[in-house]
Amino acid sequence: MLLCRRTLLAVIVCLPFMVDSVHAQFRLPDTQPVSGTRTGGAWSGYEPQGDPSSWNSLSAAAASLPDSDSALYEYRWAQAGPLGAAGLDDVDLPDNVALPDNVALPDYVALPDYVALPEYVTLPDEIESYSGSLLPPDEVLYHERKLSKQKAGLLQRISLTASWLPQDQPSDLGLTEVEVLATIGLPAPTRDSPLLITTGFETRFLDGPATPALPPRLHDAYVEFRWLKKVRPRWGIDLAVSPGVYSDFEKWDDDALRIKGRALASFEWTPRLKLITGIVYLDRSDVSLLPAAGVIWTPHPDARYELVFPRPRVARRIYCEESLEDWIYIAGEFGGGSWSIEQVPGVQDVVTIRDIRLILGLERVREGGGGRRIEVAYVTGREVEFDSALPSFEPDDTFMLRGGWTY
Repeated sequence: MLLCRRTLLAVIVCLPFMVDSVHAQFRLPDTQPVSGTRTGGAWSGYEPQGDPSSWNSLSAAAASLPDSDSALYEYRWAQAGPLGAAGLDDVDLPDNVALPDNVALPDYVALPDYVALPEYVTLPDEIESYSGSLLPPDEVLYHERKLSKQKAGLLQRISLTASWLPQDQPSDLGLTEVEVLATIGLPAPTRDSPLLITTGFETRFLDGPATPALPPRLHDAYVEFRWLKKVRPRWGIDLAVSPGVYSDFEKWDDDALRIKGRALASFEWTPRLKLITGIVYLDRSDVSLLPAAGVIWTPHPDARYELVFPRPRVARRIYCEESLEDWIYIAGEFGGGSWSIEQVPGVQDVVTIRDIRLILGLERVREGGGGRRIEVAYVTGREVEFDSALPSFEPDDTFMLRGGWTY
């Protein structure tokens, strides 16, 4: 009995030194204590500390710990090989443990069931998609994003345009054209079928020959009512009527009032091809009615072919950013018009000026429809006619310079 008591006393005295020896065997110099609770073989309620580069497997330390349901332990990390190689095979990680990015998890570690992306998550607007190969933005040829031509609110557009056709010789006709207009948009009855109301004023300064005598200025003052409607998923209509006064403003007569208009229908054959048909009413002395027909083809976002008579246009996008685009284009234009003039005091007449303009232009378009443009054109087919017995004449071909700004 005395021997047993002496043996038990020796074990009690030596036990602290044995524990310290075990701790020293598994101790790493730069680690910190970690506390936790093990319940049913899984650890919870602890958080590792210290340098993550020294973290290693828990298997050696866990193997020496009893399987208690609610025991609190203080232990140190043991060096038992890299984490993720063989160290985690026998240890269950708790859900709330966050591992560093440079630590590899074994294949069987999965996200909890409650971790999921919500269904309403979508790509933000600033993430743009490109067709073709995935190239850097400055090397992408086909940019899918389209700028909106509409603004939020009542005011849709303010525009200022100036054109100059020089007089090459005294017998020719020179023109300087200045136009300003403003457009507002109203729901009719909804925003999907808007009514656009445009008020415009244009003045033409004439530098003409001595005979026949022409007024120094011709004026256009008009209001256009335009209604756009998508009547079917693939059908749309464009209706417009534009009453106005076209004269030299010297004397009023019925010929000064002219009502222009158009009725067009479009059919979306494919998402990139539209068919256009309709009529354009000019209310001019030389040409009163013109058919309108053609196609609008957009093979990709960097090209647009508006092959529509009487105003065709082929455009190519050469530059684009988040809120602007640069386009170069060629176009055709049927220019001129008819005006009531005072030929001599007390005698009214109607003069008609006609020409065809082949245009090369460069424009910058901004989000909301604003921008600016510059054009150079070759002007041919020029003719000046009178309703009276005055003889008509044909000015020589010339060129045109035009600049425009739009808000």
